[in-house]
Amino acid sequence: MLTSIRLKGKFGLRAAIVLCTAAVLTAGCGHYEQQFRKSDHDMSSRNQNDILTKGDRMYGYQMKGVPHHDNRRMMLSLDTGDEIGRMNGVALAYVMLTDRNAYVGVVTDATATGTTGKRNAIDVNNAGESEGVYDIKDGSSHIDPRKVVTDTNSYYTQPLPSDLSSELKQKIAMKVRELNPQVLEVFITSNRDFVNRLNEYAQMKWTGKSSEGDILDFNHMVKKYFPEEDDAERPARSR
Repeated sequence: MLTSIRLKGKFGLRAAIVLCTAAVLTAGCGHYEQQFRKSDHDMSSRNQNDILTKGDRMYGYQMKGVPHHDNRRMMLSLDTGDEIGRMNGVALAYVMLTDRNAYVGVVTDATATGTTGKRNAIDVNNAGESEGVYDIKDGSSHIDPRKVVTDTNSYYTQPLPSDLSSELKQKIAMKVRELNPQVLEVFITSNRDFVNRLNEYAQMKWTGKSSEGDILDFNHMVKKYFPEEDDAERPARSR
């Protein structure tokens, strides 16, 4: 809304033009902000009635008194990973399905807001990117081909499951359960080492090699990267 102001001469005309332009831009920005908050690009402005914030959470430790990570079989689901990778805020994802659970290694990007947790613990240093330097520590312009993400000039990774926002984890878990309704629990992390390990399993799958023989190592790994003490956002349900 414009306020009536008496302005005289050419300076008054210029001021009037500035005021009118500011009013139009403010209205336009307000509309854009409102639309942005309603879109899939914003996970930081959800209210309590939003599907990503209301009801039971779909990820993390859901049951009490059970051997959560005593998996017997494992299979990488490339289709589920591809579906998650299409989400705003996600650069790529790998999903390992077992006879019990789904384990998601996700890498985030800047295509959405509200993907990080309260700590904002992104552990990637993108310094030197504009100068063609890949590793700022040694000045190298090369990437290790065995790793899909590193600690320099890469997409975003974070150490703990709780370092991802609950809204993003809820959205990912809902998609995982939609595509794989048999899973009991869904564990999600953006830990760089975990993501790179799942990438190795993906490379094995692409070359026709089986990962079934690694199930004991896998169980040990997921116990390490999904500590129960880090899963305290909401109480787990008893069953």
